[in-house]
Amino acid sequence: MEKGRDPLARRLLFVGLGVLALWTLWAIVYETTGLPGVSYLIFGFVSVPTGLILLLASGIAYRRASVHGFRKTDALGAILVSVVIGVLPWIMLLNFADYS
Repeated sequence: MEKGRDPLARRLLFVGLGVLALWTLWAIVYETTGLPGVSYLIFGFVSVPTGLILLLASGIAYRRASVHGFRKTDALGAILVSVVIGVLPWIMLLNFADYS
């Protein structure tokens, strides 16, 4: 019998990928066009709590998938994406910081 997919884990995976895609799109548009507005580097400040919330929810989804016998691949993908969301913008913020 084939195991099904956990809807919560799948939803969290799509939300995480959507947040990551929007942040990346904003960075590309901001750097290529020079449009005035909020710099994408501000996401470095909100990415850690956002990634932490998604990581916590993904951990719950992983546990739920384990208990109910669903596949865990979506939950593991959501965990990986939430770590990337939490760490990558913060690293970019540190790389572009002006310490002079």
